[in-house]
Amino acid sequence: MAGAKATEHCIEAFDAELDYLFASLRRLGARPAEIEDLAQQVFALLLRGWRASGIRRDLRLHLFRLAVQVMVRHRRGDPGVLVYSPESQSSLILAALDNVPVKRRAVLVLRDLEQVPLSEVARSLSMTRRGAAARLRKARGELEAAIRELAVDRIAVDISQLQGDVPLVEMLMDEVPSCIYFKDRASRFTRINRYAAVHYGIADPELAVGRTDFDFFTTEHAVQALRDEQEIIRTGQPLVSIREKETLPNGRLRWVSTTKLPLRDEGGGIVGIFGLSRVFANRPEPRPAT
Repeated sequence: MAGAKATEHCIEAFDAELDYLFASLRRLGARPAEIEDLAQQVFALLLRGWRASGIRRDLRLHLFRLAVQVMVRHRRGDPGVLVYSPESQSSLILAALDNVPVKRRAVLVLRDLEQVPLSEVARSLSMTRRGAAARLRKARGELEAAIRELAVDRIAVDISQLQGDVPLVEMLMDEVPSCIYFKDRASRFTRINRYAAVHYGIADPELAVGRTDFDFFTTEHAVQALRDEQEIIRTGQPLVSIREKETLPNGRLRWVSTTKLPLRDEGGGIVGIFGLSRVFANRPEPRPAT
């Protein structure tokens, strides 16, 4: 009977905090379709320890700690990358959080979103206060970088969808400090912004029309870019926030984050691609060779 009563109390307490747990799992990177299954895993862990320790005063923090354990284990078995899409993300913050590793994300969520004191965060996650502070600093930097990158990606989507409104597109192109370009089905430039012209080493954006990446970069980069763009044209699938190493004929290297989307005509046919590339201040690792 005692065991049955403990289980009943556990279920009641768990149900009372279910909305909090769902929100915590989402902030920790769970996809919407995964949340219910992951919550059940959290409940199984909670129930296992409940009979020994009874009701906890800090139940929310305990649930969050269990959610972190479940998410770390889940991501080890499912390392798929979560990328931004307007349909799958409800906010820029949530989308950006998906780019912060789970263990650092846990500290960030508790301290900055839940406003839990850092000492309590450290205790809840079985860390030292110094360790929690270090993770928090790194997570804040990762979140800020992800927000900047996703904001640029959203601008890319907006510009590509406004291609018919030439004056508005021109205005947006010159306001964004990133390389913006349109290409036809043969990956020839049809339009670039002034920032891209400077990046490519030409005085006037019009000079890029009809040319390709082979005119501005070494074969190493141009071949990869052509392969990517032709795949977008073939499948209609975009590339979002990929890391590219641009190699220039003068030997210089630049690392950029690139988003490329298919351009469609009024009938839905793909007529080319739209791209936006943002230069990194540092040098991230290149993507694996394909």
